Amino acid sequence: MGRVLKGKIAGGLAYGSLMADIDRRTAGSMKATEDGFYGRVMKDRMRDLQAEKDALGAEAGGGTGAELDV
Repeated sequence: MGRVLKGKIAGGLAYGSLMADIDRRTAGSMKATEDGFYGRVMKDRMRDLQAEKDALGAEAGGGTGAELDV
């Protein structure tokens, strides 16, 4: 789990709030892709967001949800 994610969990942010934040950032990245702003950095960012989501799901004892394949 990333240092930032650990800090958010330690800071008391709720699981649902963290997952909603990740989903919001993923949606923003998807919108940028649809608008033609796609490149290696975007692919790396989407991979990072999926890793955060996976780590959060594992930390909460749940599944990772839908998988994002980039």
